[in-house]
Formats: sequence, structure tokens, C-alpha cells
Amino acid sequence: MNRYLHSLFVLVFALASTSCGSSGGSNLLLTNFSGVWQVTFNNILDDCGLLEEGTDTFEDQHTIMQTGSDVHLDADQLPGGTYDGGKDGENSFVVSSRLEGDLFGTGFNCVLTEDLRYTSSDTNIADLLYNIHVVCEDSSSCDSAIRGVGFLE
Repeated sequence: MNRYLHSLFVLVFALASTSCGSSGGSNLLLTNFSGVWQVTFNNILDDCGLLEEGTDTFEDQHTIMQTGSDVHLDADQLPGGTYDGGKDGENSFVVSSRLEGDLFGTGFNCVLTEDLRYTSSDTNIADLLYNIHVVCEDSSSCDSAIRGVGFLE
């Protein structure tokens, strides 16, 4: 009887081990992000006051062109408009932009740097983190961070 139970246990274990390879769902991660993405930013920490007060969400459209590890992104709503960067992992990339000048009409020169990170969580969905850092010649500075989600059309 022990031999029978042992054989049955080995058979059940072997079947379970070979059948767990796929859940039938889409667990593939996106590695090439090229295409048009509809983006919703919805978790906003805007210490720089760049958005209208009371804004808790905004939408954008991003067009991404990826060639190998190089990534170019055009954003309809973000200040930089055009961002360049590259892959920083198998399923993620970071692009950035830099603006300089009297950005706020105060008479002070400021530098605004933006970093935008996409991390794929599925074949057509990505989590986004958008960081903004502003430093002005009057010694003022601020940081903002905005999270969002993007869907590949």
C-alpha cells in the first residue's frame, strides 16, 4: 500500500509540475513600446503648482517610437513635448526632457527637468511615473511626481 501511495504521489506531483506552465491568461510583458498610448495620470503630488488647483486627473496621448534600446516619445500635454531616452530593463524605459528660461514669467531663469518611466505590466498596459524637478536662479526649487497608467491602442 505504501508503494501505491508513493507512486500516486509522484504521478500527481509530476502532473502538477507540468501543467503549471501557463494559466491561459496573458502574462507576457511588453518589450517594444512602439505605438500610440492613451494615458491617464491620476495620482498627483504637484508641489510645483504646475497643474490647475483641484486637478486630480488628466489625460494625455503619447506616441512612442522604439528602435532597439533607444526610445523617442511625443506627448500631447506634457511641458517638454518631446522626450528621448532608452530601455532600462527588459520591460521598462525612461525618457527625459529639459526646458530652460523664464518658464513662469517671474523674470528668473529656471530649469525644468522631466523624467517619464514606463513599466509594462501586460502586453498592452504600462504603469507610468512622471517626475518633474524645477530649480530657479532665485534659489527656489520644487519637485512633483505623478503616477498614471497607459493603454496601447
